[in-house]
Amino acid sequence: MPTKPIPAGAVVDAQTNVRHAAQRLRNTLRLNAVTSLLGGVAAMALGGPVNTLLGTDSAPWARLVGFGLVVFAVDVVYVSGASIRLLKRYTPLISAADALWVVASVTTVALGWFSTTGSIVIGIVAGAVGAFSVRQIILVQRLTTAAKDTDPAIVNETPPTEVFHVEAPISATAPEAWAIVTDHELYGKLAPNLGSVVATAPNGENLARACFNRSGEGWNETCTLWSDGEQFDIEVDTTNYPYPLAEMRGSWWVRQTTPHTTIGMDFRYRPTATIKGRLFAIGMQAAFPVVLRRIIGGWQATARRAPTAP
Repeated sequence: MPTKPIPAGAVVDAQTNVRHAAQRLRNTLRLNAVTSLLGGVAAMALGGPVNTLLGTDSAPWARLVGFGLVVFAVDVVYVSGASIRLLKRYTPLISAADALWVVASVTTVALGWFSTTGSIVIGIVAGAVGAFSVRQIILVQRLTTAAKDTDPAIVNETPPTEVFHVEAPISATAPEAWAIVTDHELYGKLAPNLGSVVATAPNGENLARACFNRSGEGWNETCTLWSDGEQFDIEVDTTNYPYPLAEMRGSWWVRQTTPHTTIGMDFRYRPTATIKGRLFAIGMQAAFPVVLRRIIGGWQATARRAPTAP
């Protein structure tokens, strides 16, 4: 997930930094939601064992707290997929709830509600929740600063556009790396979600390609930017797209840096305004690190296998 300023190789528009600032906050909220959901489900399903672990004797209370955690997780998921305007408005409330959890944990431990083991567990959980609270406040402040002069259409966009960035060094010259990155057949072999990618028009400003997933479902992609040797951008025709996305754009790029060449990919996508679309957007953020790192790794391996010039 993006954790640093995005270089010139990103899918570029005036709101790139704002979108990435929002994405860092969205993904932190989602991790908060996942941990809360897992804890809540465990407390509801295993009230007795949880009480034994904590050294208490009230299974109903454990299940009640678990239910509260599940409700909290659902609310946090909703906020994480909301517009930037709502993201800025409601994240402080989520952080306040996290801080309240920490205060309640410290108080109940001090009152001796739990066994020694239970106190340690409660303390560890409180530490993690406190970390979420602090990080969310920091990220919402950064987002507020980044979005200060942002187009209201971007701030209020619902569902919001989400982004992803990945880059890595490659043991090849920039021209060699460019040849690898623009090998569409190779890309289709490396991407675990794809069955094949076929260029239906040659590389250049008029590049077009047909993509097929492993179920045989296909869609078309067209080039929207071609900077030979440096970067090309692709826009997906989502008319027959088998995934619940209203918009999908990607950028593949090569940069000659010191002491190595850097390759990278950036994606910008907006889910459909459905529950399926919003959940799919969350899943993409979870799956993209694995998918794109596999592609990057394949490109790096291809460069290493290339014959060395005499």
